[in-house]
Amino acid sequence: MKLKALYIIILYLLSALTSFAQIIPVQIDSMRLEKYRTEIGLDLSVPDYDIKTIDSKIMGLRLAGILDYLMDNYNQPVYNRKLCEILKEQVEPLEKMEFELKMIQYISSKKSGDEITLLFTAWPNKNSARIKQTNLVLNFKNGVSESQMTNELFSMMSRYVKMREELNQKK
Repeated sequence: MKLKALYIIILYLLSALTSFAQIIPVQIDSMRLEKYRTEIGLDLSVPDYDIKTIDSKIMGLRLAGILDYLMDNYNQPVYNRKLCEILKEQVEPLEKMEFELKMIQYISSKKSGDEITLLFTAWPNKNSARIKQTNLVLNFKNGVSESQMTNELFSMMSRYVKMREELNQKK
């Protein structure tokens, strides 16, 4: 009888630990997303839009600043590598290839509710898949992307944009 009670107690303890262990990754992921949401700081209060230019009056100061910064600095090695990793996530033939981006071109931005979609054309350097041009799509829902690489890229760029914003406010 005592052995049976001991087994039941152990079973309850194991089930409690298992359910607790399953909650931890979800909490960590939600904490990480909240951290990115804060760092990136996209303005979701602006009205919906569908535009082909980078315009801070329409899309918000932060997103426009990040896009301007990206277009000026995509050829820096750290940003170029992140963009290549994002392309590898999106374009299957490039998934296992090593390449750099020759160029990216901003095409459009669209905001609908709490979703923002950014569209670019990307030109990868020489690659054995012989892809000369492809689309790069960055999606954000509630201010963050499902792509870890996209969140990392925008978080890095947002730091510089915030510094620019602070410097402009002091002037």
